[in-house]
Amino acid sequence: MTRSMRIPSTRKALQAISAFLGSFPDLMMLAHERRINVQIAVTEIVTNAIIHGNRESEELPVDISICATSSEISIIVRDYGNGFQPESLPDPRSPELRELPGGRGVFLTQQLADAVMFENLEPGMQVTITFNR
Repeated sequence: MTRSMRIPSTRKALQAISAFLGSFPDLMMLAHERRINVQIAVTEIVTNAIIHGNRESEELPVDISICATSSEISIIVRDYGNGFQPESLPDPRSPELRELPGGRGVFLTQQLADAVMFENLEPGMQVTITFNR
């Protein structure tokens, strides 16, 4: 089963994520804590797509797809910005960054999900977040 949605690059559009995830039956079968991890991870990556990828340009959408197999649930988030190199992101646990706001979304997503894959596209960035069942 696969479902997709497209949202504008506005912070207000983030409100649609919870309902979208909640409408996917395979997610509802996960343990409560696991569902919360999915919610947090997807919200963090979509927020990054809106703010950093598309630079809050309402003309540029963020595409979100969710797909389930018998062994995993994957959420794909695509923006249409300039992309980035994930390995160049600083470690938010470093002492000089600990007190600064922001900069933890990718790190947090990597801690919550079983796998996170980044792919630079032309244009944009695609992030696949995978949770094992």
